[in-house]
Amino acid sequence: MTPKQIIQRYFSAKTGKDTSELFEKWFSDSHSREQKEQALKEIWDNAEGRPDDIDEQFNILSRRIRKNRREFRIRNLLLAGSIAAGLAVPLAVAGLIALRRSAVPEEIRIVQKYAANGKTETLLLPDSTTVILNSGSTLLYPSEYNGKERTAFLSGEAIFKVARNKEKPFIVKAGDFNVRVLGTEFDLRVYPDERNVELTVNRGCVQTSGCGDNDHILRAGDRIVFDKAAGTVRAEKVEPDKYFAWKDGKLYFSSESFRNIVKKIEQRYGVEIYVATDRYDNERITAKFISGESIEELMGTLQELIPGLEFDSPRDGVIRIR
Repeated sequence: MTPKQIIQRYFSAKTGKDTSELFEKWFSDSHSREQKEQALKEIWDNAEGRPDDIDEQFNILSRRIRKNRREFRIRNLLLAGSIAAGLAVPLAVAGLIALRRSAVPEEIRIVQKYAANGKTETLLLPDSTTVILNSGSTLLYPSEYNGKERTAFLSGEAIFKVARNKEKPFIVKAGDFNVRVLGTEFDLRVYPDERNVELTVNRGCVQTSGCGDNDHILRAGDRIVFDKAAGTVRAEKVEPDKYFAWKDGKLYFSSESFRNIVKKIEQRYGVEIYVATDRYDNERITAKFISGESIEELMGTLQELIPGLEFDSPRDGVIRIR
């Protein structure tokens, strides 16, 4: 397999675990650097003029690189000889291809921030926008905003408190889904492995694109849930507070599926939960946890809410539900 074929297969949405491991091992190897750089340059050149591929590449790559947390400086990416080994380069390719379309200068520092499971991260962007990253989330943004727009790329969930600038709209991109604002506060949940995209506005006004057939305008108290598989959108009026509560370590579940609850518990507590049965899949749970409950206390409450639920006590960060 040629270097170009290896890289292209890694970029493919159909990449499997074996291919990912092959890529990571091969790209971390210090040999054949010129071949690798030439192959990446060809992919870069081929991507120019095909803007429809840009967001999809970022979406694909973000799923593979969420656990890789780096900041790096790139000068004339792929044309200079100083490319970092490991997984930083694929992320740089995705980010710079996208940022290139936004007319960001060729010399740029791409900042990648990652919040590990069980943790949140608060960031201050170059324009004074505040971002709170939820567990298991990645944000990619340039070190300076010099163009006509302020752009950030999200994989996961984050609360944005956008600094108002009428001359420079702020755009959050997540795959094909875009949120465009001037100044506002909103929560966007768009994990690559989840079926739904969820957007809740606390104040101000936002406009979405890539969400079904129509764009949507949302104001304070508006919330939409976009089903990526079905292409359908559900709009509703809500009390925004509960959708922002995770930043304070709280959890709210409103008629939520058992599988979604499991995923949020994993993120909040930094544990792995294995569900060995499908008998709880039809359960819908409404509950709130606001007092800093331990994982044992939370699981005990779920046991009371779901008749017959059994789980093993956490061991080495792993919980098994039977």
